[in-house]
Amino acid sequence: MAYREHERTLSAPDDWTVPDLEVDGTTVERAGTVRLDALYYDTPDLRLLARGITLRRRTGGDDAGWHLKLPAPGDARDEERRPLGDDGDALPDQLPEPHAAPQPPDDLVRLVAGLARRAPLVPVARLRTQRRVVVLRDARGAALVEVAEDRVATERLVAAASEEDADAAPGTNAEPHRGRRTDAWREIEVEILPAGHETDDPQALLDAVVDALVDSGAHAEPSGPKLSRALGDAVPAPRATSTSDRDRDGSAGAVVVRYLREQVDALLDRDPDVRRDAPDAVHKARVAARRLRSALATFRPLLDREVAEPVREELRWWGRVLGEARDAEVARDRIRVVLDRLPDELVVGPVRARVVDELDGRYREALRTAVAQMGEDRYFDLLTALEDLADDLPLTDRAAGAAPDVLPALARTAWKRTRRRARGAAAVEGERRDELLHDVRKAAKRARYAGESMEPAVGKDAARFAERLEAVQDALGEHHDAVALARSLRELGMRANLSGENGFSYGLLVGIERERADRALADFDDAWERARRKRYRRWTAR
Repeated sequence: MAYREHERTLSAPDDWTVPDLEVDGTTVERAGTVRLDALYYDTPDLRLLARGITLRRRTGGDDAGWHLKLPAPGDARDEERRPLGDDGDALPDQLPEPHAAPQPPDDLVRLVAGLARRAPLVPVARLRTQRRVVVLRDARGAALVEVAEDRVATERLVAAASEEDADAAPGTNAEPHRGRRTDAWREIEVEILPAGHETDDPQALLDAVVDALVDSGAHAEPSGPKLSRALGDAVPAPRATSTSDRDRDGSAGAVVVRYLREQVDALLDRDPDVRRDAPDAVHKARVAARRLRSALATFRPLLDREVAEPVREELRWWGRVLGEARDAEVARDRIRVVLDRLPDELVVGPVRARVVDELDGRYREALRTAVAQMGEDRYFDLLTALEDLADDLPLTDRAAGAAPDVLPALARTAWKRTRRRARGAAAVEGERRDELLHDVRKAAKRARYAGESMEPAVGKDAARFAERLEAVQDALGEHHDAVALARSLRELGMRANLSGENGFSYGLLVGIERERADRALADFDDAWERARRKRYRRWTAR
């Protein structure tokens, strides 16, 4: 079971209690006190927590079970829940050794396998909470918001970072029970309940409750996640602060370091979402992989090729794996929209079932293939290599130059490549032109990403350059998708015809996609004419 979690954490004076809140016509129910016992799991070097992810086993309360919490847009988190199953007993006061502790469900372990990789998931902290609960209900009695007044006692089960053995490989032989420490504190947790998510504006409801609590004496500043507070100095420093100062020195290399780190983070953050088929996850992961591969090509003169090129080639492989799923997803979603817009009398026979089911089946199969690959050493090795690059990028002497002096020439190279391919595509017709236009799109994408990556150092000129090339990329992407979908629809129509079905609707759908391809070509011509204007690329000639 999965759901979106919206909650806020506050602190309060010792003599403070939850008041009788008056928020948007709700009534207050004091639901009593519960005792919660949560055992948190992570790698010994806390790789999940470093990505804002927590995995716990909790007993007590209405939601006893295994909870995996993943970052979501804004302040929200997505939570995957599983029942306790055969290990549902309360834990003894003295925890067993890690190998004897309850083991997380296999499917939750697989969701974080790309972040943990080959490191084990072991107990890292235990939090025992005495919780006094207040529930806000609407006029019908539906529970909208829960306000929990928590008194938390914690036990840290991992060593502080300063206690790690210098020769211990991260995530392998670190002793999980070294550095035990206990702590206790009090905090207030406000959470929107499922019925609250069905209101017109759940975020506004949450804000209103928090404001009322602050007015009554609670403190608006959050006390921080329970697990981070329990672990204290065992929490690793953010990766961005654990590297050298070269990413802040104004050099060209600094721009590359920052950009690559951002994209590596984006790819890793999307990993659990791809595994659970979250909306748009495949697309975002594919974009991150493409940006990384493009950056390693654009900035090739600044990098040690012997280190960077093998990683770039593996990114090509991974981009193709994700591309199979993404292309099928785009086609499926597009044809659903087209069919929904057509009058019923124009959809003859089982067209919707045949086309949508076929394209959805292609997507599901491609996604299964991608997720299977995500459990293999090749994928794990790619992620490790990317993290190593982000932490210790091998730069050439040229990278030490000032960013505004070094980077524009690299963007100019990407632009010339795009222009050369566009000229080649303009010289041919038919299907060959379609293929060459796809190459133009890829070149425009690389040039666009180059401009975007250079904007922090070069400024708005690079941003405008990227915007013009994004318009080129978008038009050619629309053209490519329409051509590919028309081809698939034609094949499906032929199969339907051989089965004795009426082919009218298939021909209509092919025609719609061909018209879309023609419109996209006209959009490309306009976008390309604007992108070619010298004022958008004058900065690249510095």
